Amino acid sequence: MAGEKEKRRKRTPKGKPDNAAQSKRFIEAAKPLGVDESGEAFSKALNKIVPKKDRDGNS
Repeated sequence: MAGEKEKRRKRTPKGKPDNAAQSKRFIEAAKPLGVDESGEAFSKALNKIVPKKDRDGNS
């Protein structure tokens, strides 16, 4: 009925499993570009554009 709350079911991802050969090609293509999996470059870039907040929540 309208207005009654129903329990929501969580959706399971329906994505296809990774293709190992494609993943390997992607990684090999990323190496000459200097891309790494550590996320260090992303953190540096983010810290440049987003001001850090102190403990009081002020920037």
